[in-house]
Amino acid sequence: MIKFNILKLIVTFIIEKPEVINVTLGDAVSLECKVSGTPEIKVKWTKDGIELTPSRQNKLNFENNLSSLKIQSTQLEDAGDYLFEATNSVDTCSCKVKLIVVGQCKITVNFSTQEVLGSVVYMECKVAGSLPISVQWTKDGSVLAMPPSFVSEPESQAVIPKATVHFQGVFQGTPPFTVKWFKDDTEQITGPSCSVGLEGLSCFLDLYSVGFLQSGTYSCQVSNDAGTVKCTTNLLVTGWIILFFATLHLFNSISFFIFIAPSSLCL
Repeated sequence: MIKFNILKLIVTFIIEKPEVINVTLGDAVSLECKVSGTPEIKVKWTKDGIELTPSRQNKLNFENNLSSLKIQSTQLEDAGDYLFEATNSVDTCSCKVKLIVVGQCKITVNFSTQEVLGSVVYMECKVAGSLPISVQWTKDGSVLAMPPSFVSEPESQAVIPKATVHFQGVFQGTPPFTVKWFKDDTEQITGPSCSVGLEGLSCFLDLYSVGFLQSGTYSCQVSNDAGTVKCTTNLLVTGWIILFFATLHLFNSISFFIFIAPSSLCL
């Protein structure tokens, strides 16, 4: 009787892995991946194409099919993509882990705590840390609102009749905001001929199928609890207008004249 020993080989595959890990600058962090497959499984970690080896900063361990890379004290340069690879005699598998190192915010205060009554006070705080950073000022626990100001004002335009006009401005400040558009002193309300809107910190006015009467000065007004800011822009709808003149002469004769002029001269 002939006996055969059948050896069943199982390919390696990763059964547990993190995708993104956030850590505060200076803290320790452990990147871990769990694998399964036929022994002997060899693992390695690489960053920027360079294989990582045990050091005072990096501790590598592989036990019970769990591979870990521990960084003792994270620095900003430790942030990035790490590649984990596991290999046995059958196959190789890999995965990526992104490490995000967030710097601690540091505030440097530069202002006097005592001032003369009625004088102008300037308070400055310098902030350092990882982006994005958001700041706010409070007084006695209440948030101080920043009045709106324009970062980008809508540009003046010259268009032909029947065109669609898009005015847009970008501003900053503390929400919530109220936005109004005016032509001369008349507020523009969304309807068949125009549309006004607010998207985040961007305000816009769309004018549809404009005619010569839409030429003029437009203004955008942005308000919040801290104040109001206003900017102006101009629209010129230009083209050519054909004018007919008739003159009545003696003996009931009539002369006709045709005059072609730019529309801007006729407004």
